[in-house]
Amino acid sequence: MKHVIITLALIISSIITVNAQQTIFDNPWYNVPNEKGIEYVDSLCKTDSITTEEFLDVENQINAIDNMKNAPTILLNVNWWSINSADGIEISYTVINCSLKKIKYITITSYFKNSVGDICYNEFGGKYMEHRFIGPLQPRPKAISDNANPYESEGTYEYNTPTFYCGYAHTIHIASIKIQYFEGSCKLLNGKMLNNIVSYEDDWDNSNYNPLLGLNYYFNNKEAILNIYKN
Repeated sequence: MKHVIITLALIISSIITVNAQQTIFDNPWYNVPNEKGIEYVDSLCKTDSITTEEFLDVENQINAIDNMKNAPTILLNVNWWSINSADGIEISYTVINCSLKKIKYITITSYFKNSVGDICYNEFGGKYMEHRFIGPLQPRPKAISDNANPYESEGTYEYNTPTFYCGYAHTIHIASIKIQYFEGSCKLLNGKMLNNIVSYEDDWDNSNYNPLLGLNYYFNNKEAILNIYKN
């Protein structure tokens, strides 16, 4: 049955109206399908005794996996950061592992600038703030047949106990990302290597930089989407 659902999802991809993906920054956004597309999905689902929900679930996972294949090996989003009443900096990150290797640790090194562009220094010394994420972050699925969930490749980390204190910090900048994989290898990303990897989106679930955008949109609006189709 699962093979049937996957096959049907792949066939219908060209019938449902979807913006064609070109790069990771142009994720598919699902529009209302045309009448013929709705009728065809309904007929396939009825013929093979699967629900519309099952079909669309697989369809969206296929698109999410394709997006992850076209992404850099890792994506880091700074969801938010703020200065608390003691001038300590609190922060939240989301990381997506788009590689085929399981991640054990990720170390993020960042620095801040003030409103006129000068480097900020920690009240306790030094100019860098460092956070270490503990995994695991699963590899991205190779294909829908892997039975892997794309969400298992994503992790959100919040740090509400500051290690960096500066009351006049104005902008944050990522200096480096160090990735340690379970098989023992490490990867250090810095300088121009961070291009197309780091983003600063305050609504990550709906960001065009997020390879799980279509999947998030579907699950957050599942009832409305399913209402478009006949049941």
